[in-house]
Order: sequence, then C-alpha cells, then structure tokens
Amino acid sequence: MDDHPWQTRTQCLIEAGPADTVDVRVRFLQVVTREVARARGDELEPAPELTVDGVRYLAGQESREREVAVSGVTLGELAAAPSVMEVDVPADQEAVWLIDVSGRAGAVLRGWEALYGRAEVRAEPLRAGVFQLSVLVGCTTECGKHAFVSVLAGREGERHSVLSAPVVLAERAPVAR
Repeated sequence: MDDHPWQTRTQCLIEAGPADTVDVRVRFLQVVTREVARARGDELEPAPELTVDGVRYLAGQESREREVAVSGVTLGELAAAPSVMEVDVPADQEAVWLIDVSGRAGAVLRGWEALYGRAEVRAEPLRAGVFQLSVLVGCTTECGKHAFVSVLAGREGERHSVLSAPVVLAERAPVAR
C-alpha cells in the first residue's frame, strides 16, 4: 500500500529468527463528545457547565484510549502472510448521573461515533537473523462522501478518525525444549 494521510506506518529492524514470536499492540485515541445537563424535574436540560457538591463539570471533548493487538505470531508466519487486526468500535453513548444531597442534580453525557480501520503487520527477511517488521495502521471509517475521514479538516473529521496511534512491539525468543 502507498502512504496516505489516513494511514501511518511504523517500521523497525529486529534481530531474530523465523521461529521467534512478536506481540504487536496498536493503541489509539478516539474523540468523545462530553455534554453536561442539569436536572429539571424528570427532564435534562443542556448546560455549558454544572457544579455539583463543589465539583465543576464542563461540556467539551475528551478522548478514550482504544487498542487492537496480536500476540505470539512468528516472524516466519508474518513473512508468509500479513496478520490483520480489525478496528471496529460501534457508535455509542453513556450517561453518568450526578447526585447531590437533594437528589439527582444532572448528568454528564458522553458519546462517540463509529470508528473502523485496520492494522496490518508484516515481516520481511532481510538476511539471516534480521527481519524488517512493518505495521500499517489505516482508518476506513466512512463519513459522508469521504472514504477516509482523517483527510477532512476540522472537528467533524476528528470525531471519525484514529488519533495518535503509537505501535508497541515486543519480541520473544522461542522456548528451548
């Protein structure tokens, strides 16, 4: 695959044999919208902020850490065929009720958009005992007419994108028997 703005590639050299295994974790952040609502009887009324028992709650955005991983795959297997990890985070929301001494004071409402992507891990033998390990992470979420939303400008694109996707690699030598 060619490099594109909706993809990131991590590559490293590893001194190991084809029977050695690797663990690969791709961590990324997903934008979460945070709203604050004040209780008015049985209804919730949106508010820019709410203070409950001395704690101030503000509307805004935050992030939630997500992760995909593959463990125990040999470099020989990765040289023969890539290992693919699918990112599949459905849209959802949650409410945290804020209770004060008088009862229900309001709620913090968090919601996030669906997020889809994939991480592909490959190994290429360069010479005896040396492999190049490559991890390609791409966002495939569709947003309107745009196939890859991370090329969109502004906040709307961020809500549908993989943000800050570091790759964590660990190599394990085979157990001698």
